Amino acid sequence: MDYALYSRQLILAGFGVEGQRALGEGSCVVVGAGGLGCPALTYLGLSGVGRLTVIDEDVVEVSNLARQSLHDRASVGTPKAVSAKAALGRLAPGVEVRAVVEAVTAANALELLSGHTLIVDCSDNPATRYLLSDAAVVLGVPLVSGAGQQYEGQLAVYNYNGGPCLRCVFPRPPAPQFAPSCADVGILGPVVGTIGTLQALEAVKIIANLAPADAHPHMLLFSALALPPFRSIKLRNRKPDCIAHAATSLDIANTDYIQLCGGPRPDWESLGTQVRDPTHRIPARTLAQNLPGATILDVRPPTEFGICRIEGSINIPLPSLLASPREVLDRALAGSRDRALAGSRNRALDSLSDTATPTTSSSSDSTTPTTTSTSTTTPTTSTPTPHRIYLVCRLGNDSQVAADALREAANADAVRVAAPADAPPASASTSSNVDASTSADADAPTTSAADNAATSTSTANADDPTSTSINAGVPLVSVNTDAPAAATIAEAPAAATIAEAPTTIAEAPTTNAEAPTTNAEAPTTNAEAPTTNAEAPTTIAEAPTTNAGPPGDAPDAQLGAKMAAATGAVSSPATGVVSSPVTGAPPLEIRDLIGGLEIRDLIGGLRAWAREVDPAFPVY
Repeated sequence: MDYALYSRQLILAGFGVEGQRALGEGSCVVVGAGGLGCPALTYLGLSGVGRLTVIDEDVVEVSNLARQSLHDRASVGTPKAVSAKAALGRLAPGVEVRAVVEAVTAANALELLSGHTLIVDCSDNPATRYLLSDAAVVLGVPLVSGAGQQYEGQLAVYNYNGGPCLRCVFPRPPAPQFAPSCADVGILGPVVGTIGTLQALEAVKIIANLAPADAHPHMLLFSALALPPFRSIKLRNRKPDCIAHAATSLDIANTDYIQLCGGPRPDWESLGTQVRDPTHRIPARTLAQNLPGATILDVRPPTEFGICRIEGSINIPLPSLLASPREVLDRALAGSRDRALAGSRNRALDSLSDTATPTTSSSSDSTTPTTTSTSTTTPTTSTPTPHRIYLVCRLGNDSQVAADALREAANADAVRVAAPADAPPASASTSSNVDASTSADADAPTTSAADNAATSTSTANADDPTSTSINAGVPLVSVNTDAPAAATIAEAPAAATIAEAPTTIAEAPTTNAEAPTTNAEAPTTNAEAPTTNAEAPTTIAEAPTTNAGPPGDAPDAQLGAKMAAATGAVSSPATGVVSSPVTGAPPLEIRDLIGGLEIRDLIGGLRAWAREVDPAFPVY
């Protein structure tokens, strides 16, 4: 025993030489050498546990280095178990470390885990967790289980002193789509560092006989953003009818733990590249060619939008879009509406200039005035062009949900509506009112707040399982830099977002309830905009990038202010009706002004964009 090395813990009351000797004779098997396993292994080795087995089939990646302290850049591409063993050899040369570069499966679990004092579960998937719990019961050893994700973590000791196993506490594993990985939802390094260190502490307490024998089993919950960050809950006792504790031993080798947990974890990247309907999705290279004149909606959370974005894209987090797809769609089309209104005004002015006008001319040969008249020219009507809306997300799954919601709201999978016929005005004064005279939309359908809520709910549970994710895009406009000023967003800051967008789909439907001015008070305008502040800016440059409205504004109201600014429209503080910046007239029915509507989403998401279009695009 190295008394100088362990002197600070040898003098602890209740620990002493007996505790240190117990640690030296003990052994731990640690499954997982990642965010949890690295701190657990570090303190188990430094504390003097005599024998450690590290099991992990993964290799070190650059993204691991921000939180997995036993690995460095020199070990990128090396199996994590081998890298961890090498690091422990430098930190605690007196500890015997064995590296196992393979996954724990039902076929090899008992062989790999037997012969150890306890099991430390630092894995990252439910199937492995249930397998380790069953193996601990069969082998009769404690299981120290930890987990961490985003800002949250938890810790529990199972199968110790007659306590429950994992099956006793959680008889049914979560479905795969409700058990995302850290790669899907993120993790803060110190969170897993905290939980992994506490796992080492619990293991040391058990091996050195420091844990109270009569302690009731608890689960420790950790939240990095809460005050206080720790709380503890009591766990139920061992269940007499739990199949893991049945009289007949579990047949682990013949149990399919992946199917027990609902099947394999979805491969979201692969799912994002699948094409159900080619008319609904667009490849990255084609999108790059079609960017001019299109509206790009990015449905990722604002934090991800801040990492990288396609230039000119507008951030509308998916929950906000699902809460009000009709409103989002109408505001997305505001640029096309304004171009149509401008075209209507110009055609009216052209028809006035082409009307016969008497003119008098004179020459040196004659003093008799002659009257000539210009021929009347029938104005030509150009065919309206379709409005293109492209939706993007990280992997190509959430964008499909968003596109389905917009198509359902528009009821326009392949709609082309003719532009309204021009009516030449009788006088110059008519030109100033030509847009207003056509703005009455008596036939426009109206949608109630309840209808909107129903639409968002049904869309959220459509064909794509990621509708329940966060993962988890709100203001939108055209990115056509060649369009008139009223229909362009060249001045839009790339990072304009709605910070107050709800972060969960379950909370999204309440948005409509908080915007009483939608539909009910403007039945003839399709409720295209909720009430916004009178001071709503008319240009993007003045629009705030966070907190689009004063504190306490409903998300719909803030969306209205941001969208009105993005499209150059002016919102009435009394009615919330958005008027055209071209004429000040109330909005026309959008589908009567454009030549059709194309709604598609990016195949493979921004990962595909980085691979196929822009190699310098950040990949995360």
